Amino acid sequence: MIKKIFQIALLLTVVAWTTTPANAQKKLKEGVITLTLEDLGDDNPQMAMMNGSTMTFFFSGDKNRVDVNMMGGMMRINAVTDNKDAAKNFVLMDMMGMKYHIVEIDPEEMGATNSFSSFDNLSDIKYDKKDRKNILGYDCYKATATNEEGQSYVYYITDRIQPPKPANESANMLEGFPLRMEIDLGMGDGSKMVFTATEIEPKVDKEAFTPPADTEGYQKITMEEFLKEMNSMGN
Repeated sequence: MIKKIFQIALLLTVVAWTTTPANAQKKLKEGVITLTLEDLGDDNPQMAMMNGSTMTFFFSGDKNRVDVNMMGGMMRINAVTDNKDAAKNFVLMDMMGMKYHIVEIDPEEMGATNSFSSFDNLSDIKYDKKDRKNILGYDCYKATATNEEGQSYVYYITDRIQPPKPANESANMLEGFPLRMEIDLGMGDGSKMVFTATEIEPKVDKEAFTPPADTEGYQKITMEEFLKEMNSMGN
């Protein structure tokens, strides 16, 4: 189960968060957006530990950042992308005491880690502009997608929020920014996570994209080395 939770945490950073250009009167091109996990109940104690999880997205200019906070802070991921200077890309992960500082991340690798509406493995994206929700004052419409493993995703997206596009764009991109996400966990029993925006701020502190000065206790590792280590878990 712990390995599955690791996979879920990684999935949340894989879910793409940059959007294609859209025609809107006023676009939010800088800000901080927090999405919060809807309560999973307490029937399954291991899944109940996920209650209160958040994803926070920071974007400004050519930089973006995604923070994932799960299990009451026991699992945290911070991934920063600089689309103009790949040498500044980094990921910090603290997974129940397993701490990694991931460096030497090329744009393609970071695109697969810290993008929020472009996907390399989606087989289909469909839109239903008649199915709409108002989320924190933003008019959103429905998008559904399926990945190559058969997992399904449901989004409610807005074209009024436009973070920077990734350096390596995927052919499969949502045409708007998702303020609600329903993510199939791939467990075969219909289990899913639902994240909905709970806060939107129109400004971001530029220091949010700066690597922390103190990474003591974190293992410095390349993305290739990290993925090999994750793939070996449980084998």
